Amino acid sequence: MLKPAFRFPSVKGTQDLPLTSGPDTAEEPARKAKAPKPIVIDRYHFKRDIEGDLTAPSYDHLYPFFFLTSSRRRIYPLGKGINMKHHNMRRLGAALALTAALTGGVLAQETADLSDEQVKERLGFLENALISAQPRAKLWWYGWIAGFSTAAAVQGGLAVANWDKTGDDKDFAEDMLVGGATCAIGAAGQLIFPFVPAYGPKALPAMPEGTPEERQAKLVKTEELLRQCAKKEKEGRGWLTHGLNLGVNVTAGLVTVLAFDRPWSDGLVTFAVSESISLLNIFSQPTRARRDLKNYEIRFQGKPGVYREAGATPIWNFSIFPGGIHIGLKF
Repeated sequence: MLKPAFRFPSVKGTQDLPLTSGPDTAEEPARKAKAPKPIVIDRYHFKRDIEGDLTAPSYDHLYPFFFLTSSRRRIYPLGKGINMKHHNMRRLGAALALTAALTGGVLAQETADLSDEQVKERLGFLENALISAQPRAKLWWYGWIAGFSTAAAVQGGLAVANWDKTGDDKDFAEDMLVGGATCAIGAAGQLIFPFVPAYGPKALPAMPEGTPEERQAKLVKTEELLRQCAKKEKEGRGWLTHGLNLGVNVTAGLVTVLAFDRPWSDGLVTFAVSESISLLNIFSQPTRARRDLKNYEIRFQGKPGVYREAGATPIWNFSIFPGGIHIGLKF
């Protein structure tokens, strides 16, 4: 039996448009019954960080694989019972570690394209730059650690010896206490944030370089070390360092005025002396790694810029004599 047609109006009249043709059979209801149910979207659901991806039970760790050295490193451990706060902190750490790993992978790939002679030439430049700059870096770092520590101990002892006195001796004791505290903070800063150019190059002689593959791996590590040294030197003269020193020195001046009920002129003197020492510490810091890195990129990596030859190394001298101290710079 045929289904009825639908009459659709046209311009000249009407015409019959059959919707379906063919007889009704018993197969059609069965086919409809087997059809899957439609998917009904009645709401939206946004995937949260705790769903799937690295939090799934099948992904316990994240391993970047280095093809040049055929090694891997686990950088994303996931333990049981980690709450969301700890999970986000670990994801941030994993992201930073993965960025460093990918950067090292790019350097390794660039190194793999070099001939062994090119690798040797670059290694020679980098080792000479790092090792020759280390003595002055050690002199600056160890010198300031010793200077800050000695000043803190001496001023602390003078503060204790004169604390029970009155008049000008009492003011002297207060000044020594504030000065000793600022010097102790300076020594702690040198230890908490060590100067990489002073100790980093000591690892170079222990790196193997007997085969072309070992030399390529050493080149990657040596170049990364030079970049770390340059970064540390840049941070040492950056605005953050200036701001931290300024905050400590302003606090020292305010303590002199507010805590010890001294005139503002005394607080300004305390601030001026402390800030002068801080600026001397900042601007006496070596910056050779920044220059060597720029020269390396210009010479071997084709970056634009002016190649700067090494100049005369400034010579610092420090001495203590009765009634004062002497600091000199010869350049």
